[in-house]
This record gives sequence, structure tokens and C-alpha cells, in this order.
Amino acid sequence: MPFPTILVNSSTGTSNASGATASGAGPGTALTGSAGVTANNGGGTTARRIELDGSPDLTNVATDGSHALYFHDTTAGRRRWVAIEGKGNSGSPTAYVDVVTAMGGGSNGVSAAWAIGGKLSGIEPANHRLLFLNNSSAGDCLPGWIVEFDNSGYAETLASTLSLNWTGTGLLPIILRGKEGLATKPVLTFSNNGNAIALTTTSGSGHFIVDNIDLLNSHGTKTSSVALQGTGSGDVRSNVTFRRLRIGNSSGSHFWKGFVGVSTSSNFIIEECDITHCANVGIDLVGTVHIYFTKIHDGASVGISFSGSPNNSTCNIVGCLIYANSSHGISGNQQTGQLYILNNIVHGNGGSGYNNTVASGLPHYFSGNIWSSNGGYGKANDASALLGRSFYEAYYNNTSGEYNTAPFVEVGKITLSADPFVDAANGDFNLNNDAGGGALLRAATLTMPG
Repeated sequence: MPFPTILVNSSTGTSNASGATASGAGPGTALTGSAGVTANNGGGTTARRIELDGSPDLTNVATDGSHALYFHDTTAGRRRWVAIEGKGNSGSPTAYVDVVTAMGGGSNGVSAAWAIGGKLSGIEPANHRLLFLNNSSAGDCLPGWIVEFDNSGYAETLASTLSLNWTGTGLLPIILRGKEGLATKPVLTFSNNGNAIALTTTSGSGHFIVDNIDLLNSHGTKTSSVALQGTGSGDVRSNVTFRRLRIGNSSGSHFWKGFVGVSTSSNFIIEECDITHCANVGIDLVGTVHIYFTKIHDGASVGISFSGSPNNSTCNIVGCLIYANSSHGISGNQQTGQLYILNNIVHGNGGSGYNNTVASGLPHYFSGNIWSSNGGYGKANDASALLGRSFYEAYYNNTSGEYNTAPFVEVGKITLSADPFVDAANGDFNLNNDAGGGALLRAATLTMPG
């Protein structure tokens, strides 16, 4: 069964700020009315039918769940958006649609303006934010729903935190995304010195994805602005993915921190993102967080900070570029969880590439990383900590040396005598062909036992 894709277009969309003009999912030209009424559906279920005024032509309204109705019932906590599963009496005064969830607070006879189709103008209007948070509870989006910015050049300023709160079970995610193939990514600029997108308490085992968007912060003070955060009172506990996001820029529209988890996080995934010029830590890795193929660079503090994960949790940092941060590339303490750092380039940070400050905890695992031109060691470890295991790692030009404490297990270490990159100063970390540098890495082989 299809699910609604709510289209948001800053050029052609309309606002439901003071009425019903569009649902975002349905015919291109919205159908609207001023006095829809909740009633029993054909099966006798209360408030699962909306009787539509104005004799609307419902020919182009789909009933497979892909189209949605917006019902402008302003009573606090009541749903505004609902998927359509049936229709009847098109073009007559008794036209109606049947919907998948009871409306009007579950009562018949509730009247409100309504809309089907068209596009929304943005997500900032309070009525539009109800898709994600409704009366401090789960938003109207259900698993399988998508909210999509669909025009190139989409730009919107939000004055306060966009809270995402959802419920549901199963594998289908709720998705907030930019449309694939746009010439420029949609841009959301937050003007507050606070959280941009906050993930609040979830229920069930749902999955939320935020994808293909630029996030900026225009506030002049950078002391508490976080691009994406699991709130202190919340519980980001089930399958949250941040994908292909650009966080901040070099022109002053950066954040204090890029990502902050909470101790109860589980399967908090950051992949293919670009986090730049943070005034503090780029990623504050708390809970079970996995970071894949992401750039964290040019920040004023540590690139990735990690701290006591829950018992038996596993965190991964894989395929990332962590460079030109003022302090360490990766730093913190991991007392009760295991950290796997694999196939990363950690280059040109002001402190050590890796810095572990705790004297106890589980060992970390390193493989395939390049530690180069960092201002401290390639890797620094508390002298009394459990030592990590290192496999096929390369070192070059770290000011204090390769590491201060030898790994517990070390296999295939490569010491470079030349810069291995084409042009690291300008962000090109492709391997060159220089002897002792990129050529040595290209020629490296993995020796298997047996």
C-alpha cells in the first residue's frame, strides 16, 4: 500500500496558517472546502468519513493511501493530516472521502475547512509543524509517510526548534528529505541560538530519516545551537538516520555543535554528511552511534568526541574525513562500550588524531586508517588504559610521533616518508603516486593467515 508524500514548494506552495489551502499529497491543483464534517464510514466506524462541501470533483483523488486530506480542526491535539482510503459521490453535494484514522477527536459532526492536494509553502507555519509534533506528542506523519522539499532553490528560515516526535512500529520510516536530483539542495536556516532539529521522545520501534538537506544557523551567538540533537528529556532509541546533510558553512552560518546524542540512543546513524566550522565539537558521540563516510572539518574544537556508551554497545566510525579541527580529531573516553575506527583519514588536526583520556574501559579497534600531519600524536592513549588493536594503519608527519603507547596488537603498520595526498590543503585526499606516500599505500597488501 502506498503512503502519502507531502510536497513542500517555496515557489508554488500555499500555507494553512489560517485555513485549509493544501494537504501536499493529492491532485496538483488542490480541492478545498470550508465545512467538511466527520461521519461514520461505510462500515459504520465513527469519524472515518469526511463529508465534503462544495460538490468537489474527486476523479483525480487516489484511494490507495497515497493521497491525504488536511482537516483544519484547531482543537489541541487533534490530527490535521490523514491518508485517504475511499471516496464517493464525486461532483455532488454529498461527496465524501473515507480516511484511515478517525478525525475530529473521534467524534461525528465535527466541522472544519478541508483541502486535498496542492503543495505546502513551507514547514515553518505552526499548523504545518503538526506533521512532526502535535500538542507535545507524536506528529501526524505515520510510518511510511514522506515530507519532501521539491523545488530547486528551496530556502526557509525557522525561528525555533523543529521537533520531530513520532510513534509506530515496523520497518517503514518517516522521511524528511530534499527531492533527488535538484540543482541545489533545500536550505533550512535556523535563526535561534538553540537546537535546530530535535528528536524528542519516541514510542515503539519506528524509524526516522532526515536526508539531502542543508542546515544553517544565522544567529550571531554560537553557544548552544545544535544542528541535530536528541533532547535531554527525549529518547532517540530506535533507528534514526541523518543522511547527506550539509551542516554549516564557512560564512558565519555554522552551528555550535553538529550532532549530539543522548545516553539512551540506539542505532543513531550519521552517513555521507558534511559538518563544517562548528564553534565547538562537530559530533558529540553518546549512546550507540554509527558514523559513516562523513566529513567533519574546520571546527574550533574536537572533530568527534566520544564518552561513556551504554554497556555492551558498539559504535563505529567508518570511512570518514576528519581534518583541520582546532583540537583532536577524535577524542574522549569510552568506558563501557567498544569503538571501531575503520578506514578513516584523520589529518591536520591541532591536537592528536585520536586521543583517549580514560584509564579504564574496553579496547578500541583500528584498521585501515591514515593518521597524518596532526599537531600531537597520530594516536594518544592514557598510559594505563586497555590498549587497542591496530591493523594496517598508516602514519605520516604527526608532530609528537605515531603514538605514545604501542597498541596491544599491531599488524601491518605503514610508516610513510612523504605526503600521500594529492592536495590535502584544499580538501583533495585522493592518494598521489609519490614514492613513500600515496604510491606506498597503493602497493600495500593485506596478508591473510593460513
